[in-house]
Amino acid sequence: MLEECVSQLDEPFRRSEIVGWFRRHHPGVNESTLGAHIQAATANAANRAQNNALRTRPPLLRRIDHGLYVRVQPPSPVASQAPSLPIIKPAPAPAKTSSPQPGRPADLVLIGCVRTKKPVPARAAELFDSPLFERRHYYATTSGLPWFILSAKFGLLAPDDVIGPYDVYLKEQSPEYRKAWGEFVVAQLGRQLPSLRGLTIEVHAGEAYVTPLRAPLGVHGATLVAPLAPLRQGEQLAWYGTSAAGTALTANTAPAVPPAPPRPRADIQHLTEYLSNVSLALSPNEVFTRGRDGLTGPGLYSRWVDGPGAADLTNGLGGLLVAPGLIYAGQAGATRRLSGKRSNNTLWGRVAGMHLGRKAEFSAFGAPWLPSCAR
Repeated sequence: MLEECVSQLDEPFRRSEIVGWFRRHHPGVNESTLGAHIQAATANAANRAQNNALRTRPPLLRRIDHGLYVRVQPPSPVASQAPSLPIIKPAPAPAKTSSPQPGRPADLVLIGCVRTKKPVPARAAELFDSPLFERRHYYATTSGLPWFILSAKFGLLAPDDVIGPYDVYLKEQSPEYRKAWGEFVVAQLGRQLPSLRGLTIEVHAGEAYVTPLRAPLGVHGATLVAPLAPLRQGEQLAWYGTSAAGTALTANTAPAVPPAPPRPRADIQHLTEYLSNVSLALSPNEVFTRGRDGLTGPGLYSRWVDGPGAADLTNGLGGLLVAPGLIYAGQAGATRRLSGKRSNNTLWGRVAGMHLGRKAEFSAFGAPWLPSCAR
């Protein structure tokens, strides 16, 4: 039963999650008995071999921190075929950190998380809140390559994974945790891709994130490129100001590439006409059916109200007549005028998450409305 339990839990998982699983699926199991089984199934438990009749069973778990576990990887086929013969293997070579071969750009981009996070659950691409993460995010999204986020708690995150804020910082964890974390991330990558062999993986994170990935990526035949690992935060921010996204990078230096020219200002009349065109408006159901495609950045949007919605607004405003049609135009994201800080809000987050989601109380209007978005 314990093997079934740990096979269903997302790594890393806590002892309390194991106990909770048994309470749901096998409520008759005594908790103290379960504790003995967990102890016996933990490969690196300090007293596993002492006074435990269950110690002869193959281990299922490996503890990476206090009360935190991952699954034990099964033995390789080669080892299981000849158990009586000693198998001598060379130490795994760390992933190479030299620059890709000429004409060989990276195949995948990994960007590190940051300490500052929004106080509420959000998409992983939007949860982390700092100028450095903002530039890493921009680099990854404009590279044209598949990309993921490295999380000290969750390992590998897809940009659309929704998570809550947390207080786990990789640099502050034990060497055992960081080692297990690196192996866990590479295992997650292995589930996302057919093979890691021959791939060049570009990591935009500090040395605390890069070091645990070197050996496990090397075992799988991948090349690790870490152009920013030795740089301080200010130097990293400056690097992004002079590097072109999608360019093959060296391991320790940045090419002297001038920043891209600024995009021309959108034509105000065109935007006005676009946001005033009711034929482009979408109902709330159409917004969710269409999904976030094209709405994951900043932009402008307009809000429309139909006949029943106009009647609701009129009633809610104490009889002040509101006619069906365009009632509001707004902005999501961009740069705040007073602080000069760029907002991480997106059209999808503003429209689907706030106005149509669980944060409708923050919306300017509490009635049916139809959004039309312009990027």
